[in-house]
Amino acid sequence: MNETNFDFKSANDRRRKRRLISVIGVILSVVFLVLAGIFVYLAVRTEFLTEVYLIIIIAVLVILFGLEIFLTCNSRKKGRCIAGIIISLILSLCLGWASFMVAKTYGVLNSITNPISQVTHIGVFVLDDDEAVNIAGAADYTFGILQEMDRENTDSAIEKINKKLDKSIKTYEYTGTIDMVNSLFDGNSGAIILNTGYLSLIKETEGYEDIESKIREIETIAVKEKSDNKNSSEDDEEKEIKEVFTVLISGIDSRVGLVEKSRTDVNIIATVNTATKQVLLVSTPRDYFVPLSISNGARDKLTHAGIYGIDVCMDTLGMLYDVDINYYFRVNFSGFEKIIDAVGGITVYSDYDFYSYCSYDEIGKRLHYTRGENELDGTGALYFARERYAFPTGDRQRGENQMQVIKKVAEKLLSVELLKNYSSIMETVQDSFETTVPYSTISSIVRNQLKKGGEWNIVSYSVDGYGSTEAPYSLGGAYASVMIPNKETVETAKELIDKVISGETVSVETGDVSE
Repeated sequence: MNETNFDFKSANDRRRKRRLISVIGVILSVVFLVLAGIFVYLAVRTEFLTEVYLIIIIAVLVILFGLEIFLTCNSRKKGRCIAGIIISLILSLCLGWASFMVAKTYGVLNSITNPISQVTHIGVFVLDDDEAVNIAGAADYTFGILQEMDRENTDSAIEKINKKLDKSIKTYEYTGTIDMVNSLFDGNSGAIILNTGYLSLIKETEGYEDIESKIREIETIAVKEKSDNKNSSEDDEEKEIKEVFTVLISGIDSRVGLVEKSRTDVNIIATVNTATKQVLLVSTPRDYFVPLSISNGARDKLTHAGIYGIDVCMDTLGMLYDVDINYYFRVNFSGFEKIIDAVGGITVYSDYDFYSYCSYDEIGKRLHYTRGENELDGTGALYFARERYAFPTGDRQRGENQMQVIKKVAEKLLSVELLKNYSSIMETVQDSFETTVPYSTISSIVRNQLKKGGEWNIVSYSVDGYGSTEAPYSLGGAYASVMIPNKETVETAKELIDKVISGETVSVETGDVSE
């Protein structure tokens, strides 16, 4: 009797275990099916894959699901069921991880292709020893303002100040920044209202290098300007994919971030022909002395255009090269530090053995770079990209170094190093890049590359000039070092741009059309 009961209990235990294994197998199969559906949905949503690749992915997932069902459907074969459960668990984890990666990438690309606004910070400045500690303490002062330059932002700031003080402040207009700063020093103005981006310009003027130690900011007004980005409303007309387009690659070095209007250190026009798989990169020195699109013909340093917004940079370079610039791509070099550290650093090649004039290491010595390859962390790479005074060719060499840093970072982001800290890297990428190149254009290029393959021909060209001392528009009469454009190199750049647009092939070595 006892033996019979024991056999009966054993049989029941076996049945319960088989049922448990079967239930676990069913649950994992359902989880796999759900995750497979999510992955396929995300793959379709990204618009990166062609129909052939999507069909292959779906077919593979169907086969794997069928394998799971086959292995787990017969609970009497315990070993097979357990193997099916293990395989199902591994596949589910892989699908979950892949879905996260795709979703994160899609989210970041959507974010950087939809810039929302730009911010101009307007500061109220008094002398360093002034009694006023805030705007209320300066309410009865006469405020110096610029007569024409950056007037729209100044007026917006004044409106906010008047509202905060519940009274209208007294203002006096000056034609240039130096005249306005001098009015603060000589007592004609109790305070000045100035775009904070102008401070770096004033510091470049002889006799005003220590301006920041002599004045003090008592109020900051953020003036927001919505980005003129058509990507956010993709109607049928905007969804049209351009086969040939130009992009301004604008490099800034701002601790505030991409929303801040600031001087541009990198100004590269990328002319892209997706049909011929050609990209022409034309680099323009930051000190190029050219008319700005807002200056009524008055010439200024190209770098100063960034103070007035990315659209002014695009229009100014468009005027210089007689080309319509369709989009922009902004890079914040300060954000590169975290990215480079996260991917384990980069290796760059230096044409010179030099000490950086703009950086110091932890013990107060200037960072040193040797001629040849240098392994750099984020800080070292940032200052490698910033340096210009150590080179005979100044800005031109800095532009080449910055392009090299961008290229090396791109290579790391396309390598397995990306997977080690994927989430944090993506978040940093989101803070370091923004573009108006439509997502649909990016996804179309990826699809075509997967479908047709082939290598891209990337050609670089830099315009040149000679040094001079002139009075830039943004300094209102004060003199500064500039670079006068070499018209011959500008004309060559125009010709190369036209050739790429028309579908001709440009050689890397000569910059001429290949025979």
